[in-house]
Amino acid sequence: MALFVRSRKPGDDKFLQELSDEAFGPYSHEPARAVRAMIASPAARTIVAELDGRPVGFVVVTLRRPARAFGPIAEPATAHIDAIAVSTRLRRRGIGKKLLKLAEAHAREAGAQSLFLMTAVRNRRARKLFEASGFVNLAALGNAYAFGDRAIMMMKLVD
Repeated sequence: MALFVRSRKPGDDKFLQELSDEAFGPYSHEPARAVRAMIASPAARTIVAELDGRPVGFVVVTLRRPARAFGPIAEPATAHIDAIAVSTRLRRRGIGKKLLKLAEAHAREAGAQSLFLMTAVRNRRARKLFEASGFVNLAALGNAYAFGDRAIMMMKLVD
């Protein structure tokens, strides 16, 4: 069983919405709607992971560029992982780790200096994956999710 990754195609949208409901349902009232908005952004890139020709995970990375220089950085940019999810039955097989590496590579190639994400405090598996991938905690945010869950904002330098 070989893992294959590619950019999102319009035919993936049903899968993305269903997996969003599965993965983000405990934290959001309408996760499928939120992911639809994320993937519709012109600044977003959605990468889909497939196993045996079937989608099993995805990551949405958005690049943000301020309109001016920031200190010595003439064209600063940050990348944000807006969503990352793997089908429940296929977790803990390295798919999320692969998607994170691809998100980081995309950020670096696009000229970003850093990669940010936000995750629920109680999402321990995701936090463990992010920490093992080099992300550090920046801030704790109260009531960041629909059901009052606290969040942790995390960051990794990518340049």
